[in-house]
Amino acid sequence: FNFHTPQFKRTKYTDHFAESAGIGTQLVQVSATDADSGLSGTVRYFIKNDTAFNPGTFAINDTTGVVSLKKSLDYELTERYTLVVAAADRGPHIPSRRTATVEVVIDVDEINDNTPYVTKPGGYNVTVGEDFAVNGTLVTVVGKDRDRPYTGGGSKVNQNRVVSYKILSGNVQDDFGGVDQFRLDPNNGKLILNRKLNREIQSYFDLTVEVKDSGTNPGPLSTTVHVRIFVTDTNDNPPSFSLKDYYFDLPENAKVGEAFTTVTVTDPDAGLNGEFNISVYNQEDSKGTVTGYFSVHHKSGKIILLKSLDRETETSYTIYLEAYDFGSGLPAGKIPDAQKGFSKLHLTVCDDNDHTPYFYSPLYSLSVRENETIGLKVFHVNASDDDAGSSCASRQGDLNKEIRYSITAGNPGSSFAVGNVTGDIIIASTLDRETTATYQLTVTAKDLGTPSRNTTTQVNVTVLDYNDNEPKFTLTQTMFNFSENAPSILANGTDKAFCVVSLTSSDDDVGRNAEVLYELTSGVPTKDDFVLNNKTGKLCVYRSLNRERIRSYVLTVTVRDLGTPSLSSSTQLSLSLDDTNDNFPTFSPASYSKTIDEYTAKGTFVLDVNATDPDEGTNGMVQYAFDANRRPDGDKFEINSVSGEITVKAESLCRNADATYDLYVIASDSATPANSAEAKVTITIRDVNNYPPVFPTEYAPTVVDNAPRGSSVVKVSATDRDSCHESFIYAFVSGNTRDTFAINPNSGEVTVTGALNKEVTPAYNLNISATDTGSVNPLVGYVRVVVVVGEYIPTTFNAGSGFLEGVVLQTATGPPHKYSQNLTLFTNLAADDKATIEAAVGGKTWSYEFTTSRQKANAVHGLLVGDDVWPDSRDVSVGIQVGSKSQGSGGVVQQTVYFQVIPDRNLTSVGAVTIIGSCITGAADGACVATVSLPEFWFNTITESATASIHVGLDN
Repeated sequence: FNFHTPQFKRTKYTDHFAESAGIGTQLVQVSATDADSGLSGTVRYFIKNDTAFNPGTFAINDTTGVVSLKKSLDYELTERYTLVVAAADRGPHIPSRRTATVEVVIDVDEINDNTPYVTKPGGYNVTVGEDFAVNGTLVTVVGKDRDRPYTGGGSKVNQNRVVSYKILSGNVQDDFGGVDQFRLDPNNGKLILNRKLNREIQSYFDLTVEVKDSGTNPGPLSTTVHVRIFVTDTNDNPPSFSLKDYYFDLPENAKVGEAFTTVTVTDPDAGLNGEFNISVYNQEDSKGTVTGYFSVHHKSGKIILLKSLDRETETSYTIYLEAYDFGSGLPAGKIPDAQKGFSKLHLTVCDDNDHTPYFYSPLYSLSVRENETIGLKVFHVNASDDDAGSSCASRQGDLNKEIRYSITAGNPGSSFAVGNVTGDIIIASTLDRETTATYQLTVTAKDLGTPSRNTTTQVNVTVLDYNDNEPKFTLTQTMFNFSENAPSILANGTDKAFCVVSLTSSDDDVGRNAEVLYELTSGVPTKDDFVLNNKTGKLCVYRSLNRERIRSYVLTVTVRDLGTPSLSSSTQLSLSLDDTNDNFPTFSPASYSKTIDEYTAKGTFVLDVNATDPDEGTNGMVQYAFDANRRPDGDKFEINSVSGEITVKAESLCRNADATYDLYVIASDSATPANSAEAKVTITIRDVNNYPPVFPTEYAPTVVDNAPRGSSVVKVSATDRDSCHESFIYAFVSGNTRDTFAINPNSGEVTVTGALNKEVTPAYNLNISATDTGSVNPLVGYVRVVVVVGEYIPTTFNAGSGFLEGVVLQTATGPPHKYSQNLTLFTNLAADDKATIEAAVGGKTWSYEFTTSRQKANAVHGLLVGDDVWPDSRDVSVGIQVGSKSQGSGGVVQQTVYFQVIPDRNLTSVGAVTIIGSCITGAADGACVATVSLPEFWFNTITESATASIHVGLDN
């Protein structure tokens, strides 16, 4: 029965959450119990008044009672939610189900989630005159915030909606104290003019203003707005002349009606405030008398001459100028508040330059020595000008009569200069008569008037000689070649002697300063082989020359003038003697010898011979060759014809051929006819025997009992790394008891010479030597040969039918040897019959029962038995085990074993051939089984007397 109503654990649930809580946030959990049992005691939860506010904002888990958020909260819309949550049991009789309710209050906490905004999002535009009062309010920026104020009374202020104001950019400062143009009240947004505006400096401002709230959760938010300020003009600037006083020099011949200068006026104001007129409000001469000589254009400022000037009557004038702006648009100067500017123009009347300067003589002449010092005054010119007034162009005095001098022509190299004020002519650079002997200087006198006037005179200067030039050789060449056999004065007389050159020279001076004498001053290595005529300059051979003694000379010759002081110069002559073929090649040393190893490789350098010929060119160019008539070497060597290097030409120089070679080298020069010399070269071949003979392996041959004398046992063969010693002499060293064997000393073949008996001597240990053919130090190599005396052991097989294969291996020292066994082929055995096979080896017997199934081979005392073979398969399996005493009872692994099945004559007569097989011994026991398939006709065509031999061994 459902007796009890659910009971909530609390009478009311309350909690609060930030309006930023995410959807799905668990807000509060209600809990109710029911004392009934079963479904009547099971409680489910639901929200009864979901439609009382924004429907679907909350959800409740009907089992756990957890109230969670389904929609976003917004403090600005709803600050508090009051839910009625019901708990109903699940009694089986629905009309009797019981329900309880509880109130759940959820308060929403405010966060700063609204950005401030301005009432004019497009910004503020303010137009203001530049005379706007300082500290006046230009505009008020209004910012608001959508965050709600706190409710419930009290003085607490929601800081999320409190805004402040700040200028971020666009504010400018003055150039002095850094004072901002504007200031902004941070609390009420009023924009105030902080210092006076000046449109002429800046007419537009664009301020970026920040509006920011004071929120702390999560932090302050802000926005910006632009305040654009347009500054309009006021007439606060008068027209201004560029100068307060102008000064101008006016020629007395200036043309009437033309402008001669211009004054400049500016007004920085805008519009009509910046427009103006210019006028002359007074003009007077130097005596203060008002005149009417000048006027001004009211716009351009051009000053115009109205009457002719006369400097002799008046020398200066003063013009008074004024400029009016248009103020409020009326004609300039007609309103009281029009702005005015003033200036004065001071005019000086200038004299006209109407006289030309003149010299007292049109021509002057003088002489000067070329060695005079720079700066020396050599002459003075003077000119006059009859102008009496002054030119006021530069306001520096009587310019029309002031004269300046210059040299305007006839002055190559700028050798002279004239003082432009004094007229003194001086030497300006070093004179050189040899370059310029005379000068025709054109001297110009020019006054400083405008325009300037000038005149000229000529000054002729003759330069006198001074011995300042040394004589110089005028040779067309300084290098000479001639024969070393040229005739000399001592041997042939002066008239027949060879003269190398006749020296010539020049001297730019004149007279005695240009007369010269020649001198042979020095020579390398000597000057004594030549003589020089001091007047004619002829250089001749004085005594006989020898190019091999001195092949070239460097002579220093000097030419000297007769001036005071005397000057001279020198040059060097290079004399080279041409060769004649008057010398023979000479070997050094006169003979050569060298010892080399017999294994010297082809192309190896042996030695080089060297012959010299002091002659030059082809006369001294030596070439080498062997004397072809004396070549005992048989062309084993060759010589480089240019370098004299002797190298090995033969592939081999084995000393057993020849021990010494005497070669003869001919050295010839390249002249025609040639001169030659001879040298003997002895080459000795040294015997080299570095390596003893070696045998590739030990030998273990087998020979049967009672083998006939002369039977071959084995052939030993040695090798030698010394290629010149590849023939050997073989001999027994030990082990050949009773001279049972003989060895061929040249071939190394061992043969039987005595009786063999296995029972007496089952094996022989022979030690054999091989001696090489080294002539100085023959070397010996040794090898061990174990000769095993073998006995044929008959092996019998008894079987009802089938084919049995087997082999006996003897495990004596050395490799196993080949044995053969004749077996009988049996046919016509039913496939399902069994057979027992017995075998005997010596005194050992062994039996094994075979079936049609294949069996692995088994070993008993060296006898290996394979599977039984039936005629229908024709497979023959041979089991092999390789043994070695050195390895104990185990088998030798990884050894390739070969066998052959050889048919007898009955089979070969019908075309049967040998069958070959092999196998590799395994790791377990050193055994392996090889299987081959026999031809079918072996079984179809044979008789019981047909046999086959199985041969087994380690060689193929």
